[in-house]
Amino acid sequence: MTGYLGLLRSRAVDVLVPAGLVLVALTPLVPAFASARLAAAAVGGVLLGTLVATLGAWRRWTTLTVLAATLAAAVLGSSLGAPGTALAGVVPTPQTVGAVGSGAVTSWKEIVTLAPPLGAVGNLLTAPYLLALLASLVAVTVSLRTRRPAWALVAPAVVLAGAILLGTARESLALPLALAGGLGALVWATWRTGRLQRRPVAVLLLVAVAAAGGVGTGLLARGDQPRLVLREVVEPPLDPHDYPSPLAGFRAYLKDHREDTILTVRGLPDGAPLRLATMDAYDGTVWAVAGGEHHSAAGSGAFTRIGERVEEDVPDDAVTVEVEVGEYSGVWLPTVGRTYDIERAGPAAAETERNMYFNRASATGILTTGLRAGDRYTLLATPTVAPPVSALEGAPLARVDQPELSGVPEQVVAEASAMVAAAETPLARVQAIVSSLQDGYFSHGLEGDAPSLAGHGAARLAAMVGEEAMIGDAEQYAALAGLLGRA
Repeated sequence: MTGYLGLLRSRAVDVLVPAGLVLVALTPLVPAFASARLAAAAVGGVLLGTLVATLGAWRRWTTLTVLAATLAAAVLGSSLGAPGTALAGVVPTPQTVGAVGSGAVTSWKEIVTLAPPLGAVGNLLTAPYLLALLASLVAVTVSLRTRRPAWALVAPAVVLAGAILLGTARESLALPLALAGGLGALVWATWRTGRLQRRPVAVLLLVAVAAAGGVGTGLLARGDQPRLVLREVVEPPLDPHDYPSPLAGFRAYLKDHREDTILTVRGLPDGAPLRLATMDAYDGTVWAVAGGEHHSAAGSGAFTRIGERVEEDVPDDAVTVEVEVGEYSGVWLPTVGRTYDIERAGPAAAETERNMYFNRASATGILTTGLRAGDRYTLLATPTVAPPVSALEGAPLARVDQPELSGVPEQVVAEASAMVAAAETPLARVQAIVSSLQDGYFSHGLEGDAPSLAGHGAARLAAMVGEEAMIGDAEQYAALAGLLGRA
């Protein structure tokens, strides 16, 4: 052991510099995970990799011995890659080892298909843990056991490229840290090869050029073009058009479940609505939810699997809302206002997480396996509060990017123009449309009601505005209001 400590003392710089550079190279992952667990996984992986590398250099282990020791170290520290499966988050269990084993193959894909913040969900930390362990092992081994120690810098460079691709396009400290690390690596490499002593002026000039180039590249990267990350390239596989419109089945609840409890909600402030889905695409047949590959309007966003939370930052005024499913069924996840977190309890919680998608732009959630009677979940959200009419006086209409509508009847467009002809302000135009719709008759078309067909296709809505007296229920009036407003 004295010999091992002596090795560490005499070669401290050759150990600390490569190991430290690996840690610096992992910094682009910080915005993606937004969790202290990432730091634990990175530091723990680097320490284990460095330990195996230094022991191997001290004892002159063969390649097979180093590989065996690396496997043992990976198992010993497996709780760093899947802390949720370990005892007290520290002591690995057989489930922990299995999770890290599968995460070595699957966690890379999971990282780029889940929406940040990822936190410490499942075995997602396996990727940075293994990157830290293997890169530090290779870097320190090359630094200590070869005649060309500068090759030790390849491992941190590969990790940096991988971390950028797996990270987010959000600005972070990655650039200045990478620049500082690169300059430090250059100085260390030239010192280790003896060139710093022989040609100090040339080396210092090279460092200055590298610094200027790095700063210039950083400034250019802050332009209109974001840096390339895989999560911006990988197309989420979910298309909401694979599922029926949440508005299409409106009358089924009235017809089959008029006296039943559909949903039970606790903790929702009085007057705050519960959102089933935001529908922003119309094709002449139904209002539907955009956000798939066929609807790329910026305002519609995209559906991605959520990580540890829907949003990274949770405001102090967020409320906790509990939802219990009764006779409701379907894939659309009822949410409230701006949703920051969705927590599902029970034995099926892990399965639910793997099948839950959320669109932040439209605040719409989908559970692909569907909701069933008895399901419960908790929302952390800020409910929507309707402002008083007085607060809207003089306010302009917001400009929101939405998908182009198709199949809109000409009669609806003409009716919209007629309704707002005398209105002079944006608020007055909206109020004119609402007032005109309130003059119609309300009927579900059920037994004992006035005749009123279901559906909200182009023919149904065109007939509705063409009648002397409009007649329909919430399905038709909501669909028509949406088209009139857009027109």
